[in-house]
Amino acid sequence: MQQISQGYWIVIPAAGFGSRFGQEKPKQYWSLHGKTILEHTLNLFVEQPWVKQIIVAVAESDPYFKQLSLTHHKIKWVVGGETRSQSVMNALTYLPLSAQNDWVLVHDAARACLDERDLYALLELRDDTVGGILASPAADTLKKVDGKNQIVQTINRNEIWLAQTPQMFRVHLLKKALEKAKASDYTITDEASAIEYLGYTPCVVEAQFPNPKLTYAADLKYVEFLLSGKLMEDVLL
Repeated sequence: MQQISQGYWIVIPAAGFGSRFGQEKPKQYWSLHGKTILEHTLNLFVEQPWVKQIIVAVAESDPYFKQLSLTHHKIKWVVGGETRSQSVMNALTYLPLSAQNDWVLVHDAARACLDERDLYALLELRDDTVGGILASPAADTLKKVDGKNQIVQTINRNEIWLAQTPQMFRVHLLKKALEKAKASDYTITDEASAIEYLGYTPCVVEAQFPNPKLTYAADLKYVEFLLSGKLMEDVLL
């Protein structure tokens, strides 16, 4: 892999319970191949030499995080919020003032299959004035449906991309965007939407490899399969 001279911060919002997962514990603490999903996710970044620190935002009442043996000096944790944006803001607030012009990558705790080649492709945005996200173009025909589950419109899929993470922006810009969204009571679902609300246009970097987010229990088999491939690659290397 190419050499990255700059330092980057990683934020992992992990304070959500994941109600759609439908299991007794949050999805980020579900174990596959002997490690929790969160541990697999942290392993994506912890040995990268360009990562300064990884900030994990967990729920204040979280009984699981402290049970993990996370001893690496790069991993720190903060109390998260009731929403993703609050958790990300709490993590950004933890960073030192000297980091305000640095890049931060926000990555889903339950997105453990990120391929390193896509990660490095995203880092190519380091000379961009705004930053951007990993995403994939929509492959299926898209239908807009009303409350009665009836199709009301077919949407041009050529204009639609499916957002993924990491999402990479300057620390000070993302903080400003999240603050404005909160002050305006504007609902955001990812960091890019906050940057857009601030008036900027983030870039998209097309993901070349599977990067699914564990959302439903039915996703476990697919995630387990992808992780088994990554673990095999690690053994071969």
